[in-house]
Amino acid sequence: MFLDVQPARPAARPVALAGGVVSLALPLSRAEAETVARAYFRAFEGGDFAAFVPLLLRGARRLDDGGATDLAAALERRLRSIDYSRLSADAVAVYDAARIVPFEDASGEERRACEMHDGEVLIDVPMRVERASGVRVFGPRVVLVVRHVTAPGGWQIAAVRELDGPWS
Repeated sequence: MFLDVQPARPAARPVALAGGVVSLALPLSRAEAETVARAYFRAFEGGDFAAFVPLLLRGARRLDDGGATDLAAALERRLRSIDYSRLSADAVAVYDAARIVPFEDASGEERRACEMHDGEVLIDVPMRVERASGVRVFGPRVVLVVRHVTAPGGWQIAAVRELDGPWS
C-alpha cells in the first residue's frame, strides 16, 4: 500500500507591512523613451507648468555642477522668464539619436553626474535648438533620468541635467 502524502505547508501570514509602492523595473523601449522626451519638450512649447505635473516624480531634481534643486520650482521659474511658445517639440531635439542607458549599463561618471539609482534609466537627448531669439533655451544635451511607475504612461522623470560637453 502506497500513500501519497502532501507536504505540510505553513499557513500564509503577513510578516511585514508593505511600505510604499514597489514596481519591477521594466525595460524602457526606444518608443517609450521618445514619448517621455517629446512630452517633456511639448510641455515647454505650451508654456503651461501644469503640463509638467504628470511627467515628474514627486521630489524630481534639476541637476547641475552646483548640486540638485527642486525640478518643479526650476521649471516654473524658467517658464516665467523665457518664452518657449515659438519652439516646436518635434523640432528642438534629435530623438532618434537619443542614448538610452539603464542604471546597470551606466558608467560610474554617468551615475554620479545624474545621481542615478537602481532601476532608473538615463535618456541622453541631443538638442537641435539651443537658442531662440538670442536666448539660451536648452543645453546641447538634455539628460532625463526616468523611473518606472504604476501611473499611466509607466515612466516619470526623476531628474534632469543639461550638459554642455562631457560628463562632469
